[in-house]
Amino acid sequence: MAAAKPGGADVAGAANGILERAGEAWQMDLSTLFEGLIGPDDPGMALATYRDGAVVDVGCAGLASVEFGVPIDARTRFDIASASKQFTAVSVLLLARDGVLTLSDDIRDHLPESWIRRSPSSRGLDPES
Repeated sequence: MAAAKPGGADVAGAANGILERAGEAWQMDLSTLFEGLIGPDDPGMALATYRDGAVVDVGCAGLASVEFGVPIDARTRFDIASASKQFTAVSVLLLARDGVLTLSDDIRDHLPESWIRRSPSSRGLDPES
């Protein structure tokens, strides 16, 4: 089994190739999207297209676990982990743009009471505060 390539030109090249093809993904069989870009022993990914709330097509390639040789399929669950931070940041910026909040607001003013942990270090949304 090939060793995992956690970064570098191989991963960047594959990502660029996928992005180039993704613009045409709506009109192609997704199972072919990753051909030649992600090998069967490489860390992998999955992609699905939806239309009107229903899955139209799914494409999967590579491994969910390189260590154990577990391939990715349409039922593979992914841990989004730190990827959720960028969605949270964009959501907050959109709310600020729309005047729902400001970046200097105390975050406790916008969260349900049950989510708030009492701490003397609680800060507003502004990283400068």
